[in-house]
Amino acid sequence: MLDPQYRKFTPSSYYISNYLYRPSYVSLETTLQYYDLIPEAVGLVQAVTPKHGREWSNDYDRFVYRSMKGARFWGYREDRLESIPSQNRFFIARPEKAILDLIYLNNGEWTKERIRETRFQSLEILNYETLKMFSDKFQSPRLKRATKRFIGLYEKELEK
Repeated sequence: MLDPQYRKFTPSSYYISNYLYRPSYVSLETTLQYYDLIPEAVGLVQAVTPKHGREWSNDYDRFVYRSMKGARFWGYREDRLESIPSQNRFFIARPEKAILDLIYLNNGEWTKERIRETRFQSLEILNYETLKMFSDKFQSPRLKRATKRFIGLYEKELEK
């Protein structure tokens, strides 16, 4: 990175994350925080990549990359922070995909209690059909069970 006095803009941690390890997109708790789907602040940038998982820390942030098979490397879009110039674009999971990435990449069964403990909020931004379609596309029985439980818990908050 250029010294601050020579930069045209200060890059966001999300932009740096995408640039540091390619291909990747921001996901998991970082994305859930970005969309206000969880109340906690996340002190690192988590991303998904079809490559091997990695972790880096630098003066800007801590970056953690989780590995996912290429067949499951989808469901993201390009975005940018409003306060930062357009050159500062980054790839980030769609809200539905971030939830599914979280469930898929964290071992164990996602019971109703475990889902409740995650303290999801602002679920009106989710699309029920997209969540179901993305869950089916994963072709994971464990993820499908968790998605069914998630929908059962929050169906009134989800868009129909």
